[in-house]
Amino acid sequence: MDGTWVGGVSLARILAIDPGVRVVGWAVVDGGDGVLVSCGIAMCKRPVDLAMLITQLPSVSTELGDTVICEKMTIRKNDSRCVPSVLLDVQLVGAALAAMRAYPGVPEFATPMEWKGAVPKNIHQARILDNLSETERAMIDFSSPRESIKHNIIDAVGIAKWRYENGQD
Repeated sequence: MDGTWVGGVSLARILAIDPGVRVVGWAVVDGGDGVLVSCGIAMCKRPVDLAMLITQLPSVSTELGDTVICEKMTIRKNDSRCVPSVLLDVQLVGAALAAMRAYPGVPEFATPMEWKGAVPKNIHQARILDNLSETERAMIDFSSPRESIKHNIIDAVGIAKWRYENGQD
């Protein structure tokens, strides 16, 4: 990964965003070794409250080589749970947050099929957790205000780790 190096250590980071209209999961991994640095949830009371959400995301610097990647929503055929208007709102939030954090750089996007394939959510999230260190798993547990929304953080961690492993320049 390109970026600024100090004393042989990369200062580049990857910020991954798992978008939502009220709950956004985020994770930052070190661009040098792929270790989870921080993670959390950004929440708002009103749907699509970008001003509230952006203040809860960590700052990164694409000028120093940091990468911002966001999940790109896709409409799955024959999935009754897929509501296109809701997915468009989610994508709007994700794209806006990613663009604001990546500025002056350009954010990257990955579809669920790209970063996790067709594996069911519960199985894929278990695989993500299995591949983390004890410290990284504790960071996720500590960062989630409620068990019911922890999946947002786990997805963001999965996206960040995928970008580290597969998206290196």
